[in-house]
Amino acid sequence: MEIQTTVGIFLVSLGSVAMLLCLREMMLAVRSKRWQQVEGVFREVDLEPDDGDQGRYHATVTYAYRINGQEFCASRLRFGSVSSFGEKADAQLHLEHLRIGHPCTVYVDPAQPARAVLLPGLTGGSFVPPIVPCILIGMGVQALLQISS
Repeated sequence: MEIQTTVGIFLVSLGSVAMLLCLREMMLAVRSKRWQQVEGVFREVDLEPDDGDQGRYHATVTYAYRINGQEFCASRLRFGSVSSFGEKADAQLHLEHLRIGHPCTVYVDPAQPARAVLLPGLTGGSFVPPIVPCILIGMGVQALLQISS
């Protein structure tokens, strides 16, 4: 088998697996709007400079909630969204209403109570991750098509 064939098959396979994972996350986001709502409490709200990206800030939000007497902790704010901000003031504006010890509404997956989110549903950021798998698949198909020509 030629190297170009191997590379093409690898890229299409990798892109396909990545696309399936992205679609799974998007389906969870859609379903999360119907998940059980419970009251939680903010345990950690923190803002730190991103290690790899100069001038950006990363938000860490952790919350606790109870289901059937068992306590869980989670940190997902929303699906398809990175909690990274370009400006510190912008990040602080997004986090100013989140206070440690204050209550919050948590959407909990009834099939897997450890899976939870604060802001359910799809966001604009939900559609960004599938771009990379599309590029990988396209590159793999192009490599395979060049073999036949």
